[in-house]
Formats: sequence, C-alpha cells, structure tokens
Amino acid sequence: MTQIDMEKFRMEFLEEAADLLENANESILKAESEGDAELFNAVFRNIHTIKGSAGGFGFDNMSEFSHHLESLLDKLRNGDVTIDADITDLLLKGVDILFEMIDYARQKREYDRDLTDIITLFGAANNMKQDAPATAADKAPAAGLPFAGKDISEILKQHDPGFGKAYQIKMNFTDDMLENGYDPQTLLSNLKEISEYYLAVTDTSVPELSSIEPYKLYLHPDIYIISDASPEEIADLAFDPELMTVTEISLKEPEKQETAASAPFSDEEFTEEELDVETVDTAGIQYEMLAELASGIEDYFESIENFLIEIEKTGEGTKDAVDNIFRVFHNIKGDCGYVGFSFLEKYAHLVENMLDKVRSGAIVFDRKAAEFILNVISDVKALVKALLNKVTPELPKTYRQLQNLQESMLTLEEKVPAVTGDIKIFLSQVDQFFEIIGLAKADGNNAGMLKRAAMGFSNAAKFIGFTDLMEMAQKFANKAGSGADFSAELANIESYIKVLKSPAKKLGELLVESGKVTAKEIEEAKAQQKKIGEILVDQGKLEQKDLEIALKKQVIMKATGAAADSDSISLASALTKEEQEEKGDSSKEKYSQSMKVDQEKIDKFTNTIGELVVAKNAYEYMMQRLIREFDLPTSLIKDFKDNSNLISRISQDLQRDIMSLRMVPIKQIFNKFPRVVRDIARKQNKQIDLRIIGEDTEIDKKIADILSDPLVHLVRNSCDHGIEPPEDRARASKPEEGHLILKAYNEGSFVYIEVIDDGRGIDPKKIMAKAIQKGLTSEDAVLTDNEIIQFILAPGFSTAEQVTDISGRGVGMDVVKSSITSVGGTIDVQSSVGDGSRVVMKIPVTIGMSTSLLVRMHPDEHYAFPIENVAETIKVAKEQVKDLHFGNGIYYRGNVLPLVHLSKLLGDGEKALADEVNIVITVTDDGKTGIIVDELLNRMDIAIKPVPEYFAHLNYIGGVTILGDGQAVLVLNVNKLL
Repeated sequence: MTQIDMEKFRMEFLEEAADLLENANESILKAESEGDAELFNAVFRNIHTIKGSAGGFGFDNMSEFSHHLESLLDKLRNGDVTIDADITDLLLKGVDILFEMIDYARQKREYDRDLTDIITLFGAANNMKQDAPATAADKAPAAGLPFAGKDISEILKQHDPGFGKAYQIKMNFTDDMLENGYDPQTLLSNLKEISEYYLAVTDTSVPELSSIEPYKLYLHPDIYIISDASPEEIADLAFDPELMTVTEISLKEPEKQETAASAPFSDEEFTEEELDVETVDTAGIQYEMLAELASGIEDYFESIENFLIEIEKTGEGTKDAVDNIFRVFHNIKGDCGYVGFSFLEKYAHLVENMLDKVRSGAIVFDRKAAEFILNVISDVKALVKALLNKVTPELPKTYRQLQNLQESMLTLEEKVPAVTGDIKIFLSQVDQFFEIIGLAKADGNNAGMLKRAAMGFSNAAKFIGFTDLMEMAQKFANKAGSGADFSAELANIESYIKVLKSPAKKLGELLVESGKVTAKEIEEAKAQQKKIGEILVDQGKLEQKDLEIALKKQVIMKATGAAADSDSISLASALTKEEQEEKGDSSKEKYSQSMKVDQEKIDKFTNTIGELVVAKNAYEYMMQRLIREFDLPTSLIKDFKDNSNLISRISQDLQRDIMSLRMVPIKQIFNKFPRVVRDIARKQNKQIDLRIIGEDTEIDKKIADILSDPLVHLVRNSCDHGIEPPEDRARASKPEEGHLILKAYNEGSFVYIEVIDDGRGIDPKKIMAKAIQKGLTSEDAVLTDNEIIQFILAPGFSTAEQVTDISGRGVGMDVVKSSITSVGGTIDVQSSVGDGSRVVMKIPVTIGMSTSLLVRMHPDEHYAFPIENVAETIKVAKEQVKDLHFGNGIYYRGNVLPLVHLSKLLGDGEKALADEVNIVITVTDDGKTGIIVDELLNRMDIAIKPVPEYFAHLNYIGGVTILGDGQAVLVLNVNKLL
C-alpha cells in the first residue's frame, strides 16, 4: 500500500500560506494608501484559505487565530468598518503573528505565545462601528427570515451570549456516507466548537441494541446554534457544503400581517419592472425539481471556479477559460427555463451577454472581471439556497451591476458602428492583397501571383459594392499579368485604401472628394430639411449606387477609426454608470505560466552541472595529452576537437539554464520594505515616501536570501537615523516628507543595490571622534571625509545618542558588510551632511559557477582568479620592474602600478624575479594592483565548491575547484588577498 507523506504536504501548505500572507501584506498597504476596498476581498480569501487548510493539517492555533483576522476583513469588505491607520496596524500585526506561527511550525515547535491582548483588539475592532452590542434576540428579523418557533426561540434567548446570529442547521448525511467512513460526529463536534450555544433536537427513536445495523443512521437532528460565524464559514466546516443546510433564523415572532415584500413565493407574473424591489419574484418555479437544479448548478460552478481563481491571480483570461465560463452560464440558463425559474434565467442571460462581449474583445477579462464572476457565483448559490429553505431571496447586487453593464455596452455600440460580416471580409482581403503584393515583388514581380491577388481583390471590392475600386483592381491585374509597369495603378489602390482607413469624414466631404458632386451642390442641399444623400439623388445630381458607395466608405472609416482609437473597456469601468465617464488604465499584466520547484532540487541540479563542468575540463585535458603524446591523424584530432566544442557548448547552455532557474526578481526582497517604512514612519511620526526602482532586476536566490536581513537594517537606519521628523526638515528648508529610494540595476556580472535617502546625512566629525575613542585611528591621521565615513562599517560602531527599538545598539553595519563580502560583494557608504546618504552594494549575480583565470605557482600549485577581478594580463622584462620605497612597481598606462608577488601574499616569502615577469592586473575596491605569478595558464569555466573547514580561517580563499587532471585548485578572493 502506498504510504502518503503527510509531512511533505504540511510543509507545502506552510510555503503556500507564507506566499498568501505576502500578498495579503501588500494588499493591506495598498488598501490603506489607495482606499480601494475591493482589495479586501482578495485578502479575505487568502486568510480564509489559510484558516481552512490550517485546521485540516492540524495547525489549530493558526486556524483559530485566522478566524479573528477573517472576521475583521469581512466587516471591511462589507463596509461595516472603515480602513484607517489603526485598523491597518491591527491587520498587519495579525499577519505578522500568522507568519510567526508558520515559522514555529517549520521548526516543529509548539506556538505558545499569549495572544489574549491582540484577540481583544480584534474583538473591539469588530464591534467598533456599532452603537451598542445587539444580541441575537434583539436583532430585528430581516425580510423573509424564518422564525425559529416559539419553543426553540425561548431556549435560544435564554442562552443568548449578547452577540452573534441564530442558525438552524439540517444535516444531509446518508447511510452510504457513514458506511464509507464519513462520521457526522466530527462535523457536529466542529459545529459545537464555533458556537456560543449549541442545541441538537431530534425526535427519532433508536431501536434496541440487538436490532441496530452498524452502518445505518438513526439520528437526524436539527441543530440550532448561536455563533458569530457567517453561513459560509459554517458551511466550510463540512468537507462537502451539501452535507448540511445552514439557515439564519429569527428569534422574534413575526407580525400577524404579511407585507408584500416578505410574502413567500408570489404567484404574480414576473416583469422586468418588478425587479426594482428588493426581493426576487419566484413565480412559476417547479419546486420539486429545484434540488436537482441546485445540484447541477453546484457541479457547473465547481468546473469553472479554478479558472476564475487563476485569472484573479494572473490578471488575464485565456479564450478557453472564457468559453468554458460562457458555456456554464448558457447551460444554467437552459436548466432554469426548464424548471421555470425565470429570474435566474434572465440573470444567467445577462452574464452570457457580458461574456459574449469578452469573447468579441469589447470587454477585457481581467482580475476584476474574474472577481465579479466569483461574486455572481456566490450570489447564485445564495439565491438557490434561500429558495430551498423556503425563503424569499433578495435581489442580488451583481444583477443590478449586470444591468448597468448592458446599458453601458449599448451606449458604446451606438457610438461605434458595427463591423458587419461583409466589411470584415473586405478588410481581410485588403490586408491579404498587400501581403501578396509584397511577396510577389520579393519574387521578382511574379506575374502569376500579382494577377491572382488582384482578381481576388477585385472580387472583394465588387462584393462590398465599391465598383470604382473594382475597376482599379482590374486595371492593375491586366498590367501586372502582362508584365507591364503597374506602379501607377498600385498607387491609386493604395491611395483609395488609405482614405478608407483614415479618420471618418462627413458624407458631403466624401461625395465632393469622389468628384460626383460639387461643394456648392452640397451647400445647397444642406439648406433643405432632408438628408443630403437623398436630396442629391432626388435632384438627379447623384446616382443611388454612388450614394451607397459613399455611405459604405463612411461606415468603414468610422469602424476602423473607432477600433484604432479605443481599446476594449475593462469590466471594472463598465459595471457602474458613473465609472464609465472616467478613463481608466487598461493595461494588463503579462501572464506567465510557472511552477514551484524545491530549492534542494535546484541545488542538486547545480552540483550536477558543476560535476559536468569538471568532467568537461577533464575531457579537454585528456584530449590535449593524446594530441601531445601520440601522432594522431589530423582528421581524428579534428573530430576530437569538434566533439570537445560540442560538449563545451552543451555544458555552457546547461550552466546558463540552471543559473536562470536560480534567478529571482529582487522585488521578492524589496516587497517587504513598504511595510517596514510605514511602521517606522508611524512610530516616529515621520512622513516618508518610499520609491522602488529596478525591482525586476534578477539575482541568485541564495544571494537574495543572504541580502534580505542586511537590506532591512539599511532601510531601518535610513528611516531612523537619516530622515528627520517633519519639523526638523521644515527648519532645514526641506519638504516635510522625506524620500527613500531603493534601487537595483545590472552592470556586467554584478548587481548594484543602492539605498538612498535625503535625510540629515552622516557627520564625519562625529564619526572621527568616535573612531579615535574606539582606537580605530589616531588623532593625527589625515583622512578624507569618505574614508572617515567607512568607519561606520566597523564592528560595534555607533554614534546614536539614544538606543531605540529600531536601531542604535552598535550592531548591524559590520554584519551588513560581512554578509555582502561573504558572497564576494563590496559595500560603499557615501554621505553629505544635510543632503542625505547613499549606500552602494556591488554583488555578483550568481554563485557556484564562475569563469576564472588559471595561474601556476611552483611546479605543482595552481590558483584561480575570478575573471571579474582581472583587468588584463601582461608580461614584462625584469628590467622594467622598479624598486620603489613602498615595494616593487612598473610604469603602466601613464601611472605607477604597484606590484606584489603572489607567493608573498600567500605567506611563502618573496621570490626572485624571472627574466620575463608574468603579471595579473587585478581590480579591487582600492584600485588596480599587479600580482606576479610564475606562469599564466588559461581562462576556463569552473564549478566553485565551498571552502573546506580546515581552510575556513583563511578569508582570502573564496572556494575550491577541480581541474581536468583531478588536481584541486584554490579560488582566490582578491579583495581579501590584498
């Protein structure tokens, strides 16, 4: 039997939950800054998903806490609570706690923090907009809300906790379900857990023990509960929503008289005008078939919800997805007609119309469209469920929105003439004609192709009624077919088509341009109270066929002009009449298919590629030995070299591909900083505007993980130490709002990340005084301001006068520097007092693979210089090396270049110079330096392995690689070496 690895699924859930929380963080901040309440729908779904899945995987604390966050989000999206800074803080704290719970779960630790305080805050926020806490008993029954019954309502009133709603829950379990292992006791237990009061009522008798069948359900209780959960949340407790029917009930006995709005199931004929009332007319429904309809609708919706959720995530719907959604609503419309549910039939028809506009390109099916259809699905489910419970449903909000959309589209169609079938055919023939002309010209004016194209074009012109264009096409065909010059005829056709595709003109202008009438005749016709065309025909100045041609031209010009000037409208701007007047951004994000791959698999793949590179180098080494030691035929040597080049190319392609797999956009790090900046700004009463530039710049995932914490520290420093409070900025004649820029860009094989602020800057005098106090320099040292500023990167260095919970403890900047240098990068701090600071980090794009220069020291020692640290290699005569007071040097490109022997840098002492000196000119943070080596070998691709533990204390060793002959080679970290 296959063993299911539940731990694997638990870990995958935690990863997915972390991604959902990242999205939630971003959406909450956007909702606060942009005021877009629609964002709360997406956040609500994210938290709802986490809550449901967490319970399923045994993370009960996570599921329980998510419920508090979800309740507040539900009030926000329904407008019961308004977003402000305090609510945003509370939501973000809630998200942080869920992140913390995920971290604990990953570490297999029990989450034991006391959450009483924040749960109290959530409770207060959920009730903050209510004047007084209303009990379930005090709440007036909504229109059509069924009465619980006198006996039940009295019991529920006695146990009313003062909040929540009363529900009746009918269980739909069957004997087959029990036999298949679905125990209703689990569901009942979950219901009890979320209830403030729980009551089970059953009048079913249980037979004697000897007569009991083990797989038969004898008890079918009606459950009554009081809970602050929504009906959807209650339904989610079951693995299948159909297992129970949840109905909100009233504890107040209804009035004796019945109002028209609350009378169930009116028998009056359904009319469009009656839809303006709040309830849905249910006349004509065959109730005995309603349950079957509900089951079919549920199946239909299940088949398309995944499409909609994917579109909501990616921002773009495919044609197949839209077709499937259209087909579902078309089927629902037919089923409703069969059952006699005329309202839902009209409702589905409106959705069909909207989707038809999507398929025609008139509406863009984007995230908001997907979200709208999901809301329609929720409304339809609620509608059918209410009917099954004998409750008159309210008119769905989405129905009115669809009505508004239909009116919007009709208005749009009036402004834009319809491109009829004959016009589409004609325009297609025009494009095809000019395409064939281009091909024929490229084929030496192929007469056969030209003539066939012209005849097809002539038929298209005749089909649409352009007799003048048809004659032009025939003249062109005659000349082209005979090999004569056809340039004049082609120019006439091009001119004619150019007019058709130009902005629309008035009928009179077109008739004058065609030469059929004069401008004077047009002016005379305008004076009469009749259409110009009809007047001119009546007067005999224009033939009917010429008028029809001009009118057809006008329609084409309007249609093609409108198509060029206006893109498809988005659903978001079409759902309400007011929004149609505003011009929105119609841009869409590009959809890209992606899949998650475990990082361990990528690392393993990287190591395999590294082994391949080593094997490739070994192959090249053995090939060179064969060539040197054996007298091989030239053809065989060529075959060896060709095969070696092929293996080299394949390994380079694989290396490049695996590196691209490791690359992630740096926005994965940058996305957390809007939250960091916002929190600090609120805590310190500062105004800080964060700008992010180059967030699509890619970097190795491992490097990104290493950089995350250093960047957080730099951003916090800029917000805390750098940017001043508004009053200080005002005194310094600066805008009250400070600016912080996060910038990333590529240069060669490095990524540059800059953190820039326009704050108070770093005072070199304070830094110098602190450096002298710590013994980092002497009082008589002569240093530039930039050199002094670099002291802040020293361990334990801080000039903060007060330690805060944000920064100022003297730990951090040295950790930032060590993190950057650990991946082969560098950091530079620039600042000007009063103007702000700039921290520039230079980091390799990738780690693990490198192109290096191989050198030899002694007969059997080889070392590798990373190619990014090598400016060039030179060979000079021994006499050119001069003994300077600080050591050796040469005159190089107009400057003195210091030289140092690699053996001395490695601790072996300086060797005597050979007659010909081999020099590697290296580039470091301090400039160029020449390193003398015994022999320059070759440039090669290498796979860099981590430094062995017994070399770990040597910081100038950046890694180890293996040559083709099996020899281990140390890769030098040039910055540390010098």
